[in-house]
Order: sequence, then structure tokens, then C-alpha cells
Amino acid sequence: MITVRTVQELENENIALRQQIQTLEEIFKAIKMGEVDALVISSLQGERVFTLEDADYPYRVFVQEMHEGAVTLDEHGTILYCNHHLATMLKKPLQKIIGSNFEEYIAPLEKQVFRGLFQQEKPAANRGELNLIADDETHIPVYLSFKELQIDNVTVTCLVVTDLTEQKLHAEIVASERLATSILQQAAEAIIVCDGNGQIIRANQAAQQVCGKNPLFQQFDAAFSLKCNHCSSVQKIEACFFSHEQAVSQKQNLREFSLSSLLQSQSFQGIEVLLSREDGTESNLLLGASPLLDSENQIIGNVVTLTNITERKQIEEQMAQLVMREQAACADAEATKTHLSNILESISDAFIAVDSNWCYTYVNQKAAEIFGRKPRDLIGKNIWQEVSEEFRQHSYQAYTQAFTEKSFVQLEAYYPSIQRWFENRIYPSGDGVSIFLKEITQQKQTEIALKESEEHLRLALEAAQMGTWDWNMVTNKIKWSTRHEQLFGLVPGTFVGNYKAFISCIDPEDRKALQQAVMLSQNEKCDYSQEYRVIWPDGSRHWIAGKGKFFYDDEGQAVRMLGAVMDISDRKQAETILQRSKAELEIQVAQRTAELTKANNHLHRLINILTTTINQQTKIEAQLREAERRWRSLLENVQLLVVGLDSAGKVEYANPFFLELTGYTQEEVLGKDWVRDFIPQEQQQQIHKLFLEMLGQGLNPHHQSSLLTKSQTPRVIAWNNTLLRDSQEQIIGTMTIGEDITKRQALDKMKNEFVSVVSHELRTPMTSIQGGLNLLAKGLVKLDSDKGKRIIQIASENAERLVRLVNDILDLERLQSGRVTLNKQKADASELLSQAADLMQLIFQKAEINLSVSPQLIELLVDKDRIIQVLTNLLSNAIKFSPPGSTVYMAVEKISAKDAETASALFKVQDRGRGIPADKIEAIFERFHQVDASDSRKQGGTGLGLAICRNIVEQHNGQMWVESTVGVGSSFYMKLPL
Repeated sequence: MITVRTVQELENENIALRQQIQTLEEIFKAIKMGEVDALVISSLQGERVFTLEDADYPYRVFVQEMHEGAVTLDEHGTILYCNHHLATMLKKPLQKIIGSNFEEYIAPLEKQVFRGLFQQEKPAANRGELNLIADDETHIPVYLSFKELQIDNVTVTCLVVTDLTEQKLHAEIVASERLATSILQQAAEAIIVCDGNGQIIRANQAAQQVCGKNPLFQQFDAAFSLKCNHCSSVQKIEACFFSHEQAVSQKQNLREFSLSSLLQSQSFQGIEVLLSREDGTESNLLLGASPLLDSENQIIGNVVTLTNITERKQIEEQMAQLVMREQAACADAEATKTHLSNILESISDAFIAVDSNWCYTYVNQKAAEIFGRKPRDLIGKNIWQEVSEEFRQHSYQAYTQAFTEKSFVQLEAYYPSIQRWFENRIYPSGDGVSIFLKEITQQKQTEIALKESEEHLRLALEAAQMGTWDWNMVTNKIKWSTRHEQLFGLVPGTFVGNYKAFISCIDPEDRKALQQAVMLSQNEKCDYSQEYRVIWPDGSRHWIAGKGKFFYDDEGQAVRMLGAVMDISDRKQAETILQRSKAELEIQVAQRTAELTKANNHLHRLINILTTTINQQTKIEAQLREAERRWRSLLENVQLLVVGLDSAGKVEYANPFFLELTGYTQEEVLGKDWVRDFIPQEQQQQIHKLFLEMLGQGLNPHHQSSLLTKSQTPRVIAWNNTLLRDSQEQIIGTMTIGEDITKRQALDKMKNEFVSVVSHELRTPMTSIQGGLNLLAKGLVKLDSDKGKRIIQIASENAERLVRLVNDILDLERLQSGRVTLNKQKADASELLSQAADLMQLIFQKAEINLSVSPQLIELLVDKDRIIQVLTNLLSNAIKFSPPGSTVYMAVEKISAKDAETASALFKVQDRGRGIPADKIEAIFERFHQVDASDSRKQGGTGLGLAICRNIVEQHNGQMWVESTVGVGSSFYMKLPL
């Protein structure tokens, strides 16, 4: 048995020893002084008398028998003497200790403390705790007591060393016991310690809660009535816990649990048991048990842990039901997957699915055909390693966006290598994305052609001064173009927009006939055409020609009517005058009527074109509305500039399109001053003022300004500004959405120039006709006079010029839109020259100009009529600008193939006119362009002939150019491939 002594006991013992040492020192001193002759020592053997020569013997015996170490040190700390107990403590021979320095046995970190105690003044004893190092390097905690002595005028220090190892061990045992008790009480599980007889000797608070009472000093089986419920370990363990060898399921039979079965030197974990309490309640517990061993590994009891798993059992039952549901759901999912696969294989779109690693998980047959692979060859492979670089460039960003943002993305992409358009609809899925690919090549081609056709039609209508209207019969709303309102004498934008308002503008005498014509067209499903008079707000009457067409729904009900109108007042006036003309003018009137009829036919064709265009536009509008409804969430990818500014005008946000357009990175934009860094200097003051007015008064929601890109190239942007407010409705900045209208402005400029020229060319003959007819109508000039006949001739010539202009515009529009199909046939170049010369022979004779033709037999594949049209136009121009008596040369020659060029035929028409300045060589092939503006008046040309000629030649894959010297003449060349 180990005797444990407290610090106080050791301290008391040290004090007693020091007193004994002091007494012995006094006796020893008295003996040295001769004051004592003998020393009597009492012992168990009786009193013993020691003479002086034996005086130090009992002292040494006493010191050697002490339970503490005793040491005598000189002033340097050298050990002069020590007893056997210290040598045993240091595990070192006594002879090796004496003569060494005591500091050698002090732990390195505590040597400074020892020096402080040793060198301190010692009027009384100094004490302290240190660690000594034994010869085997073990640390020994000790208590040191210092006492300074004077022996023969030599100062020595007596040191008593008390071993504190047992005391420290006892303190650690007490601390461990307290820690174990604390852990036991704080444990969430019930912990029960039983002795070898199954009696509970320790139980924590959780055990009392599980039992429902204090189970201490009771038999475990009596305090905890347990029945085995289920063994989660291997099945053979059941025999240890069941009273019978055969294990049965929990639901069939529960066997009582016996603690004695655990005392088999085995440990068990995870045993499910059922606890029945005295109050009739039951709990499901998870039991763990292990034997309790003594220091000799003998079983002296056992430790049992009980964890309440009642809630877990309930959860397990719920999980079992969930598993059954999951299995049923998996079966349904598999059936759904099969059904979905059948659907995906039957749809017309291509479909692919990829996982988070961009590997194919599904590819339908349509997609495999597009990629030129079999579905089984693609499954499991990385999409970006299998598709072309072209496909990757078009799709990678959109696919990544859909996956990372978990949002739907749609894009349309053109693949030049296969010349096909595809619409990509990308949907995020659980662990990847699903993609539908739909080919829209034909649709995109239709849209492009439709936009070009609409633009050409709009320009043609504006040039012809025609108005259009759209009547929605379901809502009874009528839309008029600006020109339509002007033709009815209304200020643009003031038309109410219904049928009643339209009828109110009609002359009362014409209303009935007009309504009958509308009803007839609706009932007979035929084209509407009617001429009527309108009364302007100023009371004047004007003749209008209207043409239109009804559109019907699937049930045959009219739902829409489209049409066009044009002012025919001049024509009506001319008709009235011509009706009063003499018989000799009837032929001219008939010719003019035929020309007007031809113009009406042109108008009818324009209406058909308009109708077709509107039908296509209606279909596209429906598609756009559907697209807008479905893809409204794609604002982040909108092709508009979006910029957010704070109240100081600093940039807080810029969308990707802004960065792409300007060439900046996000770091180069955010935090910068909007006006100073991105607006041209000449506009900065104005834009800064607009920004302040926007913040202060909410003004200027729309404005237009230039934007400096990173390359310092200005872009014209139309901005739409919106104020941003915080939760307290305080203005914190603006959000500005801009549209790049740089190209639109350029197009508008070109359009305005074109419209200006066309309007001028139309207005000039119309003004001439109107002025002459007004003179005749008002009687200022008599019809049968020479001046009257001249006026009629001028009106006729200008009408012919007007018809030629309209025909040339329509012809050029058809050629440029590709709606004219060339009828190519084999032809002889010499025959083409001969036919063109025959057609122009009379005109050459009338102009007194000679024509020299140099034919050559060259076989061509061309549209004969179109090539003759080009040759006659060139000859006509040569006649106009050649002086009488001069000669015009027309020739053709064969150009042999060389290098990469094929063989060709080169046609040449050369005149001896005034020539063309070098800066206008290319301009003459543009619309309505002539070298001298007076040429249009003198020669009667429209300025469209050369534009038409070059277009015809280019459709034959040929080239057309001119070489000219001012004052000498011009040579026009036409090169056609053989």
C-alpha cells in the first residue's frame, strides 16, 4: 500500500526535524566548547552514554536515517555532505554526489530560481519547490529548506530535500477523480457502474432520468427491466442476450435482458433494448456494455451505457416509409424517363443533355445527325472536345451562364461552315444543362428578306407620296400613316382612329358608293378599289384613289383590312380638262388614260407587296410577342447599354454589352466619372446639366449624346434615364439604358438624301403638270391656242417622265431585292449588238449622230433582253451627250483566260461628248446622280439608268466601269464571263 501524506503533514515533519537538528547542533557546539563530558541518548534498548570521542556518531546516524535528503553546501554550492536518502532519490552513488555542485541536479528551467533561494540573505530558513533531475533523466518534484550555519568560522548551508512525488501523484488522482465525476454527470447518455454482483455502485443524472428513480445500490436487473429488441451487430451475438438460443424478430417476441450474460470478458455496442418502467411507460434504448477491470486485469464489475433512441426509432419508421415512397418514385421516374426518351426522339428539334463536367448524358437521333455521329459514340464524352471550334465559340458562354446562374438562356447563331442558322434554348437541370437545337435557317432568311422588302416598299411609298391604312375590324381601330393624314388634310397624329371618323372625312355625295364598295369587297372577298372625294378642314375637296384587301379568320369572318391611298386630284383635273378638249386630243387622252391604268396596275402590285409584307410582319410580330413573354428574364444579355450612376455621377454598374461595345473592362469603368471620362469634351457641360436636372427635378428622361469608346471612337447613343431610389424614396442615382444608333443615323442620312432626290424628281414633273393644267382650268390660256397646245404637250412629256421614273424605281428595287429571275440563254454577242443598234437607229438619225458597230462572233449565256436593255441605255446616254455629226462606237471583243480569271466578252460604247470629271466617275452609277444637275431638265433622264445597268451586269457576275477624259469623250465597258 502507498501511504499518501499531505503537504501540511510533510511541513510539520520538516519543522520537527529542523528542531531536532538545531538541538543536536547546540549539543555539538557545547561538546566542542568542553562544556559537556558525555551524551546520554534514550532508545528502545535503553539509555546509552557516549563519550566525547563518540559525540558525532548519533548525529550522523540521525541524518542518515532521515526520510528526507540532507545536504551540506559550501558558499559555491559544492556538496560537502549528503545522506543516503538523497543519493537514492537521485539514483546515483553517494561518492559521485559529494564534491559535485548541487546546481547540476536542478532542472534547467529552474536553475535561476535555485540561485535566487541559495544566494538570498538567510536570517531565517528559505523554502521553495523545484524539480531535480535524477541520473535516469526523470524529474523529481522536491521541497527545499535552506539553513545557513557557522562552523569554525566557515559558513555552510544545510539543505533539507523533501520528495513531493507521492503528494503530486495524490493530487493528480484527486483531480482525475473529480474530472471523471464531472464527465459522468454531464454525459447525455445514462452511465451505470455495477460491481461483480450486479449491484449499481455509481449512476449519473441521465441514468436516474431513464430509470425514473435513483437506482444506486439496487440490482441492475431490478432497476432496469430490459428486453432485447434488436441486435445491429452480427447475428451470432444474439445468443448472448436471449434467454433462448434461437433469435426471433423484434415484432414477434421480445426476450428479457440479463446483466450476468455480460460478464464474459466481452464488450458489446449497439444493442437495442426496450425499457419497461413501473409507471407502464416504455422507451427504446441503445445499450453498450464492457467489463470493469482492476489493476491486475481481473473483472470486478461492468460499465453499462444507455442512450434513449425512442425518437430515432420513430424517425427510422418514417424513413422506412420514405424509402418505400422513394422506391415507388424511382419506378415512376424510370417510367417517366422512358416516356421522356420516346418524346425526345419523336420531336423535330435536336436535344442534348450534359452534366456538370460537360459530358453528354443524352443525345437524341436528330442531334446526332447534326453532329455527324452516333448517340452511343457521344454519351460520356466531353462536349467541348467533340464539337467544332465554331460551335464552341458560339455556345460556350451561353451554356456556362445557364449552368452557373441556373437560368434559361436563348441564343441564335449562324454557322458559316454549314451555312445554317440554329436557335439554342438552354435550360438548367439538376446537375447540368439541357439544350434544344432548332434549325431556323429558312425563317432567318425570310426575316432578312422581309426587312429589306419593307424598307424598299416604305421608300417607294414615300417617293410616290402614297399613304397606307390598317383597319382592325375586331376593335374597330384604324391606323393611318403620316402621309395618309396629310392627304386627308389632317395634322399628323390628330386622326381619331375609327371608321366613323374616316367616313366623316368623305364627301357626302361619295359616302354611299364608298360604303357599298367596302361591303362588296368584304362579302365577295375581292380586292377593294374606289375613287372618292374628301373634304379638308379648310373646306377644299380633293380626289383620293384607295385600294385595299380584306383578311379573314378560319371561320371566314373579316378581321382586318389593309390598303393604300394616293391623291389623284391632279389626274381628275386633267381628266376634266381632257374631256372638254377637242377631238384631236382624244388620242392623247386615251394614251394618258392607259398610262394611268398602268400606274394603277403598279399601285395594285405595290398593294399586293404591302399585303404580303404585312402578313409576314404579323406572323413575326406574333412570334416576337411569344418570345418576349418567354424570355423576359434575359435582360442581362440584351443588346443595349445599361449604366448605373450614383448621385455624384460615378459609374456603379455597366452591363456586358456596354463593355463589349466600348472595349473597356469592368475595372476600367467602375468608379469613374461618367461625364469626364466617357463624354466628348464639347458635350460634357450639356450632359452634366441634364444629369443635375434629372436628379433635382426628374427632367430629361430621354436624351442623345456621343459616347467615347476605349479607342476614342465616338458612338451616338440614345439614352433612356430612370431615377433610382432607396427604401426611404431618396434619390441615390440613375439607371440609364442606351441604344447605339450610330448606324441608324448613317442610314437615316442616306434615306433622307434618297427621299430628297426622289421627292425632287417627282415634284418637278408634277409641278409642271399642275401649273400648266391650272392655267388651262382657269381659262388663262385657251386650249386650242398654240400656247395651250404647248402646255398640253409639256404635261404629256412630264407625265411620261413621271411614269419612267416610277418604272425605273420599281425595276431597280426588283433587281436589288433579287426578285427578278434572269432568263439566261445562249446568245451571240454580234446578234446582241445588231438588235441594240436596230432599236436605236431612228433615234440616231433624228439626232444626226452616226453609229459604228464592230461585232464579233462570241457565244454567251445571258438574259438577252436585259443585256440589250443595258446596251440601249448606254447608246441613249451617248446620243444625249454627243454633238450632231459625231460618231458613237459600239464594239465587242473576246478576252482570253489568264491566271485565275476566266475568259470573258468585253463590250464597249464610246462617244465624243464632253466627258466626265474624275471625281464623278463612280458617282454616276449611284441613284439619281448625273454629272450636271441641269442634265435632268435638258435631257429628260431620271438618273437611274446607269444604276440599273450596273445591277444587271453584276447579276450576270460581270463588271461595268467607265473611262473618260473631259472635253474628249467617254468609254463605257461591260465585261461578262463566258
